[in-house]
Amino acid sequence: METTECNNILILGGYSPLFVDLRDSFNQRLNTGGSVYPNDMINRLPYPVIHDLAKAGNWPNFKDHLRSSLLSAGYTSAQYDAFIADYDWWWRDKH
Repeated sequence: METTECNNILILGGYSPLFVDLRDSFNQRLNTGGSVYPNDMINRLPYPVIHDLAKAGNWPNFKDHLRSSLLSAGYTSAQYDAFIADYDWWWRDKH
């Protein structure tokens, strides 16, 4: 995702909240035709897992816990990589 695209999302009021994307089944990228949204094909992650993720403390710990949680839930490494890529880009860009 390009910086310009991210800025356009923010200007237009669009965003894709990470924790909501882990639970909901609406993939904004596919359903809006907007490549500026993360490809959030992860859904229905149990609330207790999301609650634990919220307490991860930092981005690397969050990613480690998310990866193991998704693999345990039957998702593949490729699905994790596709999901986390845009968020990881944002994290690197902002921190």
